[in-house]
Amino acid sequence: MGGTVYDDRIINVGPLRFNPGVSGVSLIILWGFAIWCMTGEEKAQAELSLWRDWVAYWFTWFYIGSQNVWICFALYIYYQYGDRKLCAPGKEGDMPEFSNASYFMMLFTCGVAVGMFFFGVSEPMDYYTGYSGSRYFHDPGMSDSEKAQWAITLTVFHWGLHGWIPYCLVGLTLGFASYRQGKPLTMRYTLYPLLGDRINGWLGDAMDILSIVVVVAGVCTSLGLGTQQIAQGLYRLNQDLYDPADEDEQRQAWVIIIVVITGFACISVVSGLHKGIKYTATSAFVLANFVGFMVFAMDDAVYFLDIMCQTTGHYLQNVVGLGFVTDAFQRQMQHGNPGGEHNDVVNKPDYLFPGAPPDAYESANAGGNPKFMQWWTIFYWGWWIAWSPFVGTFIARISKGRSIREVFNYSMTAPLIYVIVWFSIFGGAGIKMHNTALECKNQESYNLLNGSTTGNFMAEYKEAVCCPVTTKFRTTGAWQILSVRGAYNATTYPDGIVSANMCEYLKPFANATRDATYLSADEQAFINSRAFKITPNEARQTVYEFEYDGPANFFEILEQYYGWGDFLSAVTIATIILYFVTSSDSGSYVVDLISAGGNMDKDGNERDPHWIQRVSWSLTEGGLAIGLMYAGGNEGTTALQAMSVAVGLPFTLVLCLMMPSLHRMLAMEDGNATMSDYSWEMPIFGGVLDVMDVVFSFGGRLGGCPTTDHLIKHAKEFVTGFLPFIHANKVLNALDTEGKNKTETTVFTTVLGGLWVTWVSSLIVQDHFKAGWYSFAIATYIGMAIILAIIRGRVREHAAISGNMVEDFAMCFMFYPQAGAQGWLQVSEGSIKSSDKSDIEMQRGGNVTLNAVAEDFSKTTQI
Repeated sequence: MGGTVYDDRIINVGPLRFNPGVSGVSLIILWGFAIWCMTGEEKAQAELSLWRDWVAYWFTWFYIGSQNVWICFALYIYYQYGDRKLCAPGKEGDMPEFSNASYFMMLFTCGVAVGMFFFGVSEPMDYYTGYSGSRYFHDPGMSDSEKAQWAITLTVFHWGLHGWIPYCLVGLTLGFASYRQGKPLTMRYTLYPLLGDRINGWLGDAMDILSIVVVVAGVCTSLGLGTQQIAQGLYRLNQDLYDPADEDEQRQAWVIIIVVITGFACISVVSGLHKGIKYTATSAFVLANFVGFMVFAMDDAVYFLDIMCQTTGHYLQNVVGLGFVTDAFQRQMQHGNPGGEHNDVVNKPDYLFPGAPPDAYESANAGGNPKFMQWWTIFYWGWWIAWSPFVGTFIARISKGRSIREVFNYSMTAPLIYVIVWFSIFGGAGIKMHNTALECKNQESYNLLNGSTTGNFMAEYKEAVCCPVTTKFRTTGAWQILSVRGAYNATTYPDGIVSANMCEYLKPFANATRDATYLSADEQAFINSRAFKITPNEARQTVYEFEYDGPANFFEILEQYYGWGDFLSAVTIATIILYFVTSSDSGSYVVDLISAGGNMDKDGNERDPHWIQRVSWSLTEGGLAIGLMYAGGNEGTTALQAMSVAVGLPFTLVLCLMMPSLHRMLAMEDGNATMSDYSWEMPIFGGVLDVMDVVFSFGGRLGGCPTTDHLIKHAKEFVTGFLPFIHANKVLNALDTEGKNKTETTVFTTVLGGLWVTWVSSLIVQDHFKAGWYSFAIATYIGMAIILAIIRGRVREHAAISGNMVEDFAMCFMFYPQAGAQGWLQVSEGSIKSSDKSDIEMQRGGNVTLNAVAEDFSKTTQI
């Protein structure tokens, strides 16, 4: 049985402290996955893409809706309990462990990692140009200025409140459980108020394993993105390093970068939280701000300030609507194309006429690409959620002594302000550069050619011209802005304006032998006179028309400023490396805390796990990152995104459970509830499922293990539970102590039996005839779950167990055999808690204990 003391499952080997079940299973999963990716790249990439498509198709509504519920809950907690401190009772006056500045820098650099560089320019530009089919780009009634604003706002939406809420929720819940209630700093204890002492058993081990896998997968997504951008930046500085056109050379470059930086991460994580991680995070934050300020100062500061002000209002005006958008109508296109991509495996309906809006059939995706949500919003939500156990645990670790209000402000409000500033600068710079490149490309349409003096931009371009150039990295879409200064006037140069036709002469300044037949006589005379000076425009030397390349777009922005491009690129590379190291070492630190059962030793003193364990997890992260990059090849980002979306789904459910868990903690602290208020004789995840503790306790050698009699007894009830009308009839008869509701009991039992028979029959028919009976089966199953929920609610009232109808329905819908067994055991044995102690005797290494473990068993709760 799972109600054991968790320390019993911790092994101490010299200075090492870890849970062998959690650590072993996690390492097997992660290294097995990494090896699979590296040895079967094509198959792995296809499978990862399938996972992403399946999750995005079936659970977009869940990802989108849950984020908004979490924000509403956080706002309620902020208002109702904002002054509560994350500290031991009576220690409210103690100062926080870190200063405000260090706290925010550590929190922020841990939370955003390299993503703000990778997507800082490419994401808003993607939306603005319609590269991936943004729903706003194709709106015929929207001006380019409106499209630009929506591009910035949508980017901020992905990086704002909805992105940071998973971190805040985990940080608050775990911090309160650890510092206020004295629980170990590990993910399982976020659900202690819901699961009681059962969290110390197999279910807690499973949750810690899930958390470790999710954390490492999420961290590896950022490591992979950072690797691509570092490689791109180094190549821009030195083209002899590798050939990006050669996929093998590119992969080798990625591997070398990951190996080298993982080594730096190991050094940082060995240095500890107060030295390595703190100073690395601070350095990364300072350098990132330096790059941002340089762009802000060298470009148009007023333009950026205007964008910041406008974006703040536009975001606040539209954040609620954006938060609930699922592209429901446009995504109907995914139902079409019978036999199309992943239709069979993802189980998309193959409708010949899917009912999509008419403009969805236009070749230009007039209503937006049906996969836009999958490529962007769902990827982001999966990525943020996958990072939440990592960043949330890290936030909890550094938040000791801070109030709930402070944690919210530093992990929600302050990051929102920062991302508005960041994307206003880099997104605004990208939009401006792209528009400038279009002006260069379309000089003729702006009446700048052939000596025109009436063009709208004539005054600005009178002494300048854009000339197409081939750079080291782009053969098309690059323009050099040349400034012409000299003694010319209407007499020496009658056209009065520089012509783009002159580019062939202007680019090779000293070459006067080129064929000039296409120039006018006046232009030839002007060129040959040399009474002028031609220089690259100082403010914007080279501008690029946008082409989506996430790792490169950021560096393209930097190249245009005053010849400082290489310097800024070098600083950016150093910053990304520091962010990379911060993510890896803090991720390793958090994973080690989880695998070691928290930051308390066997004597209850706070102590971080040994550095050897942190290094091992850092190496694991590096190995998985290499595996994902191998699986993705030139499309490395695809594999990384798919991994985040897939692993984020199960943890979304865990985050949803953290809301009632945190609320119960706060209610219990106020004296408005106790653990016994939620206690069941057999929790929904107990009974026959206690067999899992045989595995995780290594047959009782570590922690508790159920007896054979206990498992046999509950196995019988579990099997009976598959026929729900049997338990329902027994429960209703037991509740009807006076025999006044015989008719009602008969009706409930009959209806429930009929629904069960109909449900099973529909599944059989569906399997044989494929005639849509599956939908009918779902409808009857829901009806069956509703009746079971009503009965479960009556059991709760009889036993004075706190709960609600939503919980009852959820348990009956997901675990109806267990729900039936739970109700029957409650009414048959619950009046004297754990009276049959012989059924719950525990074996620990062959020794039988009774009262202590039985007491734990009786405390177990159920949501």
